[in-house]
Amino acid sequence: MVRVDWSTPQRRDGDRHLAPLPIDIYLMIFDELAFDPTGESFRYEAYKIHRQLLRELCLVCRFFYITFSPKLFKHVLLDGDIHADGFSRNGLYAWYSEAVIGVEEAVGLMRHVKELMIDNWSDELNAKRWRSVTCKRMLGKMLPMCTSLHTLDLTESPIHKGMMEAIFRLPSLRKLRMRFCSLEKLGDEFSEDAFEAPEDSAFPPMTEFSLVGCKNVIYYRTAFARLASCDTLEALEITNRKLGLMILEREPNMRLTSLHMILKPQDSETVSAFLNRSPMIKDLYLMNESELNSPPADIRLDVHPESLPHLDTLICCPSMVTALFPGRAIKVLTMMNEEDWKDVWSYDHIDFQALAKNEDAHLEQVTMPIMLYHNLPIHEYIPKIDTFCICLPMPVLALPCQAIMSYICRSHDTSPVIKHLKIQPYGGVNIHLAFDLQRQRKIIRDQLTRAFPTAKRITLNQGLEWRLNELTNEWNPVVTNAESYRALLSSGDLAFWSMINVTDLERTFVGLFDGREMSHETKHRLRLCSCALGPAPFSQQAIDLFTTLPFIMPGLPAELGE
Repeated sequence: MVRVDWSTPQRRDGDRHLAPLPIDIYLMIFDELAFDPTGESFRYEAYKIHRQLLRELCLVCRFFYITFSPKLFKHVLLDGDIHADGFSRNGLYAWYSEAVIGVEEAVGLMRHVKELMIDNWSDELNAKRWRSVTCKRMLGKMLPMCTSLHTLDLTESPIHKGMMEAIFRLPSLRKLRMRFCSLEKLGDEFSEDAFEAPEDSAFPPMTEFSLVGCKNVIYYRTAFARLASCDTLEALEITNRKLGLMILEREPNMRLTSLHMILKPQDSETVSAFLNRSPMIKDLYLMNESELNSPPADIRLDVHPESLPHLDTLICCPSMVTALFPGRAIKVLTMMNEEDWKDVWSYDHIDFQALAKNEDAHLEQVTMPIMLYHNLPIHEYIPKIDTFCICLPMPVLALPCQAIMSYICRSHDTSPVIKHLKIQPYGGVNIHLAFDLQRQRKIIRDQLTRAFPTAKRITLNQGLEWRLNELTNEWNPVVTNAESYRALLSSGDLAFWSMINVTDLERTFVGLFDGREMSHETKHRLRLCSCALGPAPFSQQAIDLFTTLPFIMPGLPAELGE
């Protein structure tokens, strides 16, 4: 570690000397000037600005360098898409190279790294094998020097055995997140649990462990299970079902507040027993591991009524709702399996009578697939909902908008008392409706506001929201993601423009380009967009769907024209 022998800068008011400021004051001033861009809402642009400011401060004087360099290296992002091609010319590479050969100051800065994010170094994503080699060499040497590392975030990157051994030796590690990474194979398919944690493993007291969509987990399951089975763990997210069960079968964790995992019907006893002895869980995400092209199998849990007293966020497949929802003060409820986005299933076989009516319940958010909305009149059990989201699976998007909205509005005689209605299509955007503001307003006026009279906000596509002006009783569009809409409206892709119909209202789209350069093509399109072109003709796929969906979605209008 570099020794600090530097005094604070001299301060003067004309010829009069002022008392020096304590270092804590400088740090407080900096914290006011620049927020920390890391965490759940991480954005690269904010991170880049944050680092640039720190670099400039480090160049002011030796005192500022000593003060702010630990902050400069506190959070380090190495993104293959950003750094790979010019990594040898990057300042981070110079620091890394000096640390590897033992330059004292560079090694000292390695000890300041608290959060390390490695992203986009996969061969499969980039078709550049040297990226994987660079990542393995770099991390294999960096990790052992990051002795103060608190959070390690690995995404879409290769992880070899030496890196895993280094991870297990990190004494200060508290949060380990691995998403869509490829772990090194350690033999054939029969070599389960071939990886053995090194004898000098730290097995630090973890607070968060996340392993999502990673390959070759089979070779590392026992070591991962031991790492995640500490009694300090507060958040666990596992998409490898067998590893999740190995962790749940160990001693109960009294501190766990968040659990995300995948299970099958035969796992219900193990999962139920774990939930019954984990009283602190607030956030619960349980998904059904479905077979390909098969409807989700029902999972029946046996959870005691007094269990999970602090549960406030529940995301699960519909068959689990009757065991987990009643009697609990849940604020966010999502009744959807991952497969519900890809196909249309019937939920007639699920008995929701166990959901007792609760006049005092007040959900902040409810999300369900459109098929379930007909079967489960949620407003009969929960009278008030802040945000109600109805999801449209991929096959349903082939239907005309009129038919979809008619089905939603006809499903029940009465509707829940809500503030915000969201009709969320697969992928977030119904491309045929996203830019047609005149048609959106007509759907809202003629259909949705009649079925949901208490709604004050309505969302039909991500990035744009309709808000009710209670003085004029008019619905006005508000773009909530201007950057995305600008990029799409500026697209030169003729295939994209052949699929969409653009009609503007109140300069909603034109206003996105105020003070910005607009291409001639975009100007021409927006100049014409005040004229509605009428609905697109029905495709043969839509006509075919209309002959089959009424069996699953009773209440669809009898004809496409309705």
